[in-house]
This record gives sequence, structure tokens and C-alpha cells, in this order.
Amino acid sequence: MQDLLRHQWLWTAIVADATAQVLKAIFALIGMYDAGGVRRATGHQAVVRNEPIEELREVLGEGFNPEALRIVLGHSYTQVFAGLLLGIAVALVSFGVWPA
Repeated sequence: MQDLLRHQWLWTAIVADATAQVLKAIFALIGMYDAGGVRRATGHQAVVRNEPIEELREVLGEGFNPEALRIVLGHSYTQVFAGLLLGIAVALVSFGVWPA
């Protein structure tokens, strides 16, 4: 009976750990999608929305000086991929799998 309880506890621990790892991976993917996709699209929208401001600035001259929207938002896909590789490397070093 003790042997059965020990195996049941071990199985429960393995399933709980696997579930936690899957949740971590899902949250990481959501973060990477947000960094590379949604925020990047917002930056492209800022470019389009700044065009009328620039046209009005040319027409009205120096009296018209509104603050333009920030264009640099989010990351490129190359930066997101580099962050993924850096995160994996840091995890391997911190767990002692890869020598520092």
C-alpha cells in the first residue's frame, strides 16, 4: 500500500509540474505575440495617424505644434526571436545545464 501511495504522489507531482510548464509556455507565447504583433501594428498605425499632423504643420506653419504619436512600439520578429534564444540560454545557465 505504501508503494502505491508513493507512486501516486510521484504521478501527481509529475502531472502538476507538466501543467505548470505548459502554462509557462502559453504565457511566454502570448507575451511574444504581443511584443511582435499587436504592439508593432500599433506603431504602424501611429505612422498613418501622424501623416495628417505633418500635413497640417506644413500648411499652418510654426503656430501649429501638436505632439506626434510615438512610432517605435513593440519589437521586430528578429528581436522577439533573439529574446526567445536569450531566455532559453539564461534558463539553461541558471539550472546548471549549460556551463556559465
